[in-house]
Amino acid sequence: MTTGVLLIRPHDQANALEQTLSSEGYQVFRHAVIETQQITLSDEVLAQLADTYDGIVVVSPTAVGFLDQQLSGHKLTWPKGRYYCVGSGTAERLVAATHQAVTYPAPEHTGESLLALDELGKLDNQHWLFVTGKDGRTLIADTLRQRGASVETLEVYERSPLHPNISAKLPEWQQQVDIAVVTSMQQLELFFSDLIDDGLQWAQRLNWVVSSQRLHDALTQQGVKTTHVHKAQNATTNALVTTIQNLQTKETKTVTSQSSDRTEHSAKPIEPTPRSRFYLFFSLILLVCVIILAGGNYWVWTQQQSYRSQTNAQLQTLNERIESSARAQERLEGDLFRGLQNSLDERMSRLQQEREQEANQRREEQAEERQAMRDEFSQQRNELERLQEDLDSSGMRMSQDLYLVEARDLVMAAGRTLWLDMDRPTAIRLLQRADELLRDADDRSLIPLRQQLQADIDLLENIEEPNLEELAIRLSSMRRQIHDLPFNQQQSQLDQPTENNSDISGDFSEWRNNLAKAWDSFTDDFIRVQRTDELPAMQLGHEQRSLLVSQLQLQLQLAQQALMQRQTVNYREALRQTADWIERYFDIESQRVQELVSELRQLSEHDLEPDYPTRLLSEAMLKDAVDDRLEGAN
Repeated sequence: MTTGVLLIRPHDQANALEQTLSSEGYQVFRHAVIETQQITLSDEVLAQLADTYDGIVVVSPTAVGFLDQQLSGHKLTWPKGRYYCVGSGTAERLVAATHQAVTYPAPEHTGESLLALDELGKLDNQHWLFVTGKDGRTLIADTLRQRGASVETLEVYERSPLHPNISAKLPEWQQQVDIAVVTSMQQLELFFSDLIDDGLQWAQRLNWVVSSQRLHDALTQQGVKTTHVHKAQNATTNALVTTIQNLQTKETKTVTSQSSDRTEHSAKPIEPTPRSRFYLFFSLILLVCVIILAGGNYWVWTQQQSYRSQTNAQLQTLNERIESSARAQERLEGDLFRGLQNSLDERMSRLQQEREQEANQRREEQAEERQAMRDEFSQQRNELERLQEDLDSSGMRMSQDLYLVEARDLVMAAGRTLWLDMDRPTAIRLLQRADELLRDADDRSLIPLRQQLQADIDLLENIEEPNLEELAIRLSSMRRQIHDLPFNQQQSQLDQPTENNSDISGDFSEWRNNLAKAWDSFTDDFIRVQRTDELPAMQLGHEQRSLLVSQLQLQLQLAQQALMQRQTVNYREALRQTADWIERYFDIESQRVQELVSELRQLSEHDLEPDYPTRLLSEAMLKDAVDDRLEGAN
């Protein structure tokens, strides 16, 4: 007799289990008490999924399907992070959708087993995403919050009770159903709420296969005996089928044992009366029938095992082919990605080399200028030493002359600091110190020198310099805005072909004209060459967009480096390249894109090299004054 199995599951989740049980020889009945409906997410919610999370938990295959459908419809990808789920069925669909590694507990597929993982023990200051259905179980999200994580809940579907009429199906179930399978607490409660009187008594006598201890306890509370509730290892198809087969094998052994006991009891010797001989003969016939039935059951069991082995082998071969195809696809995608990556790397390498050559040439020129100034400084220092020797030899020790010589040295040092190090504040402080020395000399003849020193100080203080820190902060803000810019995905459309008025007449007498029109129509549409004045816009994939965003951020980083080194040419070239790429690949009609390009153009107009004077007039006047004092002393 065929064993009947009742699946209490939604119609879209019972296909795999029904096919497997049917192939094993079971008679399968379906009964759905709920239906799942998608919750449409807003564009703002979907845009927030571009963030990176420390962990992402998806509760069911239904949640994977509905979220993947909405992300694909908006041409978005799954968020980045470590993915977790409860069971292997959810993990298979999640890996196919995200192309990322997924962690799930084994062998028990429950929320409690997932929370028992060591890596989920301490989650301080972590940001997690919990993808579930509306009014679903909140054990996982609540526990994650208790362990220190901030959890963002995303509801992508909702369950609606159906409350179907069971009275029409119940007589058939009572005659043919031996085992019932349920894997959801909500579906179990809805099923028992629809049963009344004899239906409830029938359900209490059934053998139940469940996937968790919670369902086991709930069934015992509904009046089902503990011996009639059988817990599978998890909610996967293989685990449920294995539990059903073990249950059927156990019942077969019980029936066979009872038959053997009856056979042994009937085989006891009795008195050889005519009536007893008849009973003995009947018992022998019954024994032979039992043996034949046992042998037939054994043969059926061996055939089922053989068929099961063949089916498992075929499934394994199919899985291997699928894995091989997936690996080949991954290799192909990897080769294409590496080819594009290498091409972009070569282009960026050439650009980088050109920039480095320009920067090296600029540094060499600056080094030559600094070397020339150092040579001049060395000559001045030699002259200063010679003058010092002359002073020592001439015995000039008057305090006014010493103040004058020290003031001259300070002014010369201020000039070197200004032109070599571009340190304007230090140069101003040196000039102010020189003015203080001349004031301490208390010599009225030095008043013109002090006036010129003050004029040089005012000149340096009034020179405008770009605020490098403010410019660097604005460039850093732009680097963060690159991720939010919308891409330009429009394609140029070729001109639509003009309509050819070649209608064929229905008059048979015009067959020559109809044949000519048909031939012209065929030749006109066979090959068509059209001209277009614009090249079609290049369409960028997800990987290419990521690379483009990275290159734009690199250009802004190069601009920051040139900014801090006061390299105006490199700074302007990096900003110009960034603006050109944004105008080419992003939606120029977007207000954010227009504002960013305008700001880049504005920043590129800044001159990073301040307009310092080539020479301080006070330095020349101090040198002449020192020379005059030395000549007067001689």
